[in-house]
Amino acid sequence: MVILRQQMRSKPERTDDVLAALAAIMPDARATQGVISLDIARDLLDPDSFVATGIYEDGAALRRQQSALAVHRAMAMFRRRSRRRPIDAVSRIGESGDWCQRSWLKSCDGGG
Repeated sequence: MVILRQQMRSKPERTDDVLAALAAIMPDARATQGVISLDIARDLLDPDSFVATGIYEDGAALRRQQSALAVHRAMAMFRRRSRRRPIDAVSRIGESGDWCQRSWLKSCDGGG
């Protein structure tokens, strides 16, 4: 199982654009094979800050979801309208219950 947490912060004048792009990702992302759960929320104290949390069967499911055209469009738009690059944290929980946490999936699942 792979858990992704991604924090994003938009420029205040672009928050509505970012919100719309993130909302456009949700239906297809949730329907992607191997996606157990995907939620995007706003920070209650900072309306320009968003946090995405995804739970995936494995790294392949995460890559399938992130390879979707809507995700590429949203991330490209987000790079232009954000204050900084999104912050990712990926955790992997193995069949034995062992887990690791890394900044990038490649480090966590052996390069795949």
